[in-house]
Amino acid sequence: MFKQEWKNILKKPMTIATIIAIGLVPMLYSLIFLSAYWNPYNKTEKLSVAVVNNDKGTEFNDKKLNVGKDFVDGLKDNNSFKWKVTSKKQAMEGLNDEKYYLVIELPSDFSKNAATLLDEKPKKMKLNYYTNAGKNYVGAQIGTNAMKEVNASISKEITEQYAKTVFDNFKDIGDGMTKASDGAGKINDGAAKITDGTDVLNKNLKKLNDSMITFENGSTKLKSGATQLSDGIKQSKDGANKLNTGLNALLEGTGTLKAGSSDLNNGLSQLAEGGNKIEAGSSKLEAGSNQLNAGLKQSYAGATKLQKNEAGFNENLGATNDALKSIVNGLQDGSLSKEDLQKLKAISNSLDQLSKGSNQIKTGVDQIAAAQGQLYEGSNNLVAGQKELNTNLSLFNSKLQEASNGANQLAQGSNDLYNGTKELSEGSSLLSFGLGKLNTGGDQLVQGINQLNDGSKQLSDGTNKLYDGSGDLLKGATDLTKGTTELHKSLKDGGDEVNKVKTSDETDKFFAEPTELVSHKLNNVKEYGVGLTPYILSIGLFAGGLMFTSVYPMRKNSIAPTTGLAWFFSKYSVLIFVGIMQSIVADLVLIYGMGLDVKNVWLFVVFTIITSLTFYSLIQFLTVTLGNIGQYLVFVMMLLQIGGTSGTFPISLTPTFFQTIHPYLPMTYAIKGFRELISSSVSKGFVWDQVYYLCGFAALFIILTNVTFAVRVKLSKKKQLSEIEV
Repeated sequence: MFKQEWKNILKKPMTIATIIAIGLVPMLYSLIFLSAYWNPYNKTEKLSVAVVNNDKGTEFNDKKLNVGKDFVDGLKDNNSFKWKVTSKKQAMEGLNDEKYYLVIELPSDFSKNAATLLDEKPKKMKLNYYTNAGKNYVGAQIGTNAMKEVNASISKEITEQYAKTVFDNFKDIGDGMTKASDGAGKINDGAAKITDGTDVLNKNLKKLNDSMITFENGSTKLKSGATQLSDGIKQSKDGANKLNTGLNALLEGTGTLKAGSSDLNNGLSQLAEGGNKIEAGSSKLEAGSNQLNAGLKQSYAGATKLQKNEAGFNENLGATNDALKSIVNGLQDGSLSKEDLQKLKAISNSLDQLSKGSNQIKTGVDQIAAAQGQLYEGSNNLVAGQKELNTNLSLFNSKLQEASNGANQLAQGSNDLYNGTKELSEGSSLLSFGLGKLNTGGDQLVQGINQLNDGSKQLSDGTNKLYDGSGDLLKGATDLTKGTTELHKSLKDGGDEVNKVKTSDETDKFFAEPTELVSHKLNNVKEYGVGLTPYILSIGLFAGGLMFTSVYPMRKNSIAPTTGLAWFFSKYSVLIFVGIMQSIVADLVLIYGMGLDVKNVWLFVVFTIITSLTFYSLIQFLTVTLGNIGQYLVFVMMLLQIGGTSGTFPISLTPTFFQTIHPYLPMTYAIKGFRELISSSVSKGFVWDQVYYLCGFAALFIILTNVTFAVRVKLSKKKQLSEIEV
């Protein structure tokens, strides 16, 4: 029988696989569950903690004290948690959304209270921290334990700061008392010197007071002179402007003079050259005049002879002409030939013409003789004038040379005048500009002297008061000497005041525990079991479904199904009944049996039913589709959800694998919904968000299960048809 049993097992591979799979269950359960929670406290550096620093800092013994800033700076080297410095609003929102598992708040008076160490009633430093046990009980517990370490760290830092400050202060006080004692002797010596000095000061102030009267009178005269100086500067400025205008005109004239002197020099050079030519021509003219005068003398003598000869010629010509006419008249009787007669007539006519011409010559000779006389007289005048011209030309040439030299000097002087005038014009512009500044400065000088005059009056009044006060100073110096005697007594009194700083029991407690933790728990959970209820209830609902489907045949039907949908509802109706029954029984035991405090009971029950039916939908799909393998996968799915849904520890403390599958597990949203429902303040919107996720999972598995049933019905009908045909 033993052998037959093992033979039957070995003949069925599925039975062998089932035995092997069941044998792996303890290992899988241990591996998955323990790997998720083996050592979560060693991974707290992944746990996000929000830090809200509202500390404004304060002054302590003339030094800045900011415990909050020092604490935040120290977190940079602290890897215990994943610290996030943020605002109060963002921190609280993150705590509700499970982004943060702990919120630490340093109030605005954190440093201010720290500085009350030496007060009669020191104030403890309140360190606020917030946890949300309703969202994650274990995370809240970790946060609470962490706050003890934070509190101890801050307490140690404050204690060291106070001790250092107090001891430094007492050392400073001791050193100050020693220095004060030494200084008292020096002050006493100085007080005696002050007394002597004030006596001398009082005498000299009397002299100064008398001198101030003279100074005040002088400042009045200075004010009057400054006013006159300012007026003179203004007049000088006006004159400088006119000078500048005249110099511009002079500069223009000197330019013209420069050009004219150059032209004059050139003209004189040409004139000198022409004078030399005139002098040379004058010499030639004198020689010609002498020759002309000599010739005129001969011409005049010849003209006189010609006049006399002409008179005789005319007389002979007239007699000849008369004789010829008589001959002609006498020959007309024919003694001569006609031809000869005509020749004689022609000669007679020629003689008549010659006579006329002779008369004309005579007239001309007479005129020549008369003109010759005038010409001779003029020639004599010309010679005399030529001599005078030669004399004057020599004088002219000598003067012309002097004029040329003077013109050169004039050109050089006009050029120097032009350059000097130009420089003078530029200097005049600078003078005008400088006088403008001087005018401005003069006005400022007048204002300054007015102020000086006013100041001298004030100084005079001040010296009077100073003189009067010097008497008080002398009296005060005497009192100072008396005061130094009392300084020793005052120092002793100061030492007594230091000794009055006594540490009371409250001060000692403050040194030992300077901070006070003030816990603010959102959705407080009193018992550990309450914190684990969402996790355990979710596992219980899933385990209940697994156990039921292991004993209830999910595939076997009472009658042959007609459709896949009918087959599904016949099975799912049983699951709905069982799921509702399990949910109600579990909720009644938790609420009324174990005393679970639920703010909204009906919503809690409805959510439990929805969770149970979602789990049944998943279990039904796997078992209907895969049979025994599906049941095995349901068990594996339960283990994965145990490790990947942050049921106990925050998901950030689990391995990366579980963090990755966390949002794809139905139990993740079931646990979130249960946590919200058992918290002190229920957010219905958040709960309904989880309902939507669960319903989405349920709808998906229901659709897939219907597809499986439909395929099986189709395959079953095809098998029946094939059997009938056979």
